[in-house]
Amino acid sequence: MNIEELFNIIHQDTQINRLDLVNELARCPNLFSKYLGMYQEEKLRLRVLKRKYDEMYKNRRDFYMGNASDEEYKEEMNERKALRQDVQIYLEADNKLQNQVDKIEFQKCIVDMLERTVDNLKYRSKTIDSMIQLIRFENGA
Repeated sequence: MNIEELFNIIHQDTQINRLDLVNELARCPNLFSKYLGMYQEEKLRLRVLKRKYDEMYKNRRDFYMGNASDEEYKEEMNERKALRQDVQIYLEADNKLQNQVDKIEFQKCIVDMLERTVDNLKYRSKTIDSMIQLIRFENGA
């Protein structure tokens, strides 16, 4: 799922039908549960991506330090090791690591969006209650 699709789903689910506030109030626990589950699932995915990055980082560091297997060097056609002081520069420019960093940043955006949605849904019933109170006030009750 990409961010735009997630945004559209959230937007659609969180719209409040002002003509049917009773049913909207009843939907609150279900929406909260749905998005809390999604949030937890995506948060776990983020953790897995971070662990994979840590493992990749170690392997790539070993690679640049000259501690990798001969097959790895043949695969990448890199037969020289980097100087110790240059290893960090190589790691920061490494495409494999940067691709993983991009995945982590994308996942962070998804987790953040879901976290904000869950926080918003915590107060949905209060918002609907305020809308009901406003309608009562406007109708002279």
